[in-house]
Amino acid sequence: MTIAERAALRWLKAGRPVILARVALAQGSAPREAGAAMAIAMEAEAGTIGGGNLERRVLEAARLMLLEDIGTSRLAFALGPSLGQCCGGRVEIDLVRLQPEDAATLEAGVDTAEAAWPRVVVFGAGHVARALALSLEPLPCRVIVVDEREDELARLRERHVERRLCPLAADAIDVVPPGGYALIMTYSHPLDLDLVEAGLKRGDLAWLGLIGSATKRARFSRQLKARGLALRQIERLVCPIGINGINGKEPAVIAASTAAQLLLAFEAKAAQLRLQAMA
Repeated sequence: MTIAERAALRWLKAGRPVILARVALAQGSAPREAGAAMAIAMEAEAGTIGGGNLERRVLEAARLMLLEDIGTSRLAFALGPSLGQCCGGRVEIDLVRLQPEDAATLEAGVDTAEAAWPRVVVFGAGHVARALALSLEPLPCRVIVVDEREDELARLRERHVERRLCPLAADAIDVVPPGGYALIMTYSHPLDLDLVEAGLKRGDLAWLGLIGSATKRARFSRQLKARGLALRQIERLVCPIGINGINGKEPAVIAASTAAQLLLAFEAKAAQLRLQAMA
C-alpha cells in the first residue's frame, strides 16, 4: 500500500474529507508511473504523482472539488512548455472524493498490496536499527524489529514498523519468513554469530545482512567454517552492509545506504521472479 493510500484511509476513518488522486495514464517521460497515487485533504497531502507544476495543478483541482463537493474528475496534461515542464510525456490523473463506505475497499487493498511486499526483519533495536526503521518505513516493504529489550523497542516511533519482543537466540531467526530479508545488528557479537549461523543454515532467506566491518566478516567467516558451514553458505552473508563507497558511520548514513542496498536486492529478486514466470 502506498503512503497516499495509508493516509487516505487514516483521514477517511477520522471523518476528514479526502481526494485520492491516481495516475491513470502515463506516456513518454512521465515523472510517475500509472497507479502512483496522492491523498489530498484541504490542509495536507501525502504521496506524490510527480511534483512540480503538474502536482500543483492537481492539488488546486482536488481542493476545489472538496470545496464544491464534486465526486470525480479526470485531468489530462501534456508535460511540455504549457505546463512549465520539459518531460515531454503525457499523463491523465483520476481524482476521486472518497466516501465513508470506501474505507472497507481501501483497507482490503492494504492487505492485498502489502501481502506481496518483501519482509525485512531487523534483529536488534539499537540506534542503527532505529535509523534503519525510519528509512525503511515509507518504502514498499514490511518491517519487523526484534529485540528482547522492551525499553529499546519502545523507542521506535514509526507507525508501520512492527515491534516483536522475544529472546534473542538462534531460534529467533524463525521470525523471518521464507524468502524474507534479515538484518542482524544486536548488542552482542556472540548473538550476532548465532543468528547468522541459523540464518545461513536455513538456506531459504532472500538476503542476510550483518552490521560490521570487513574484519568482523573475516572473523565470523572463520568461526562459521569451524561450526561446519560450507563456503557457499558463508558467501551468502552480506557484511559489511550498505552501498560500497559510502563509508560514513553515522546511524543515518548506514541506514540510508542499507535501505538503498535492500531496494537493489528487492529489484533483483523481482526480476528473477519475472524471468521464472516467463520460462
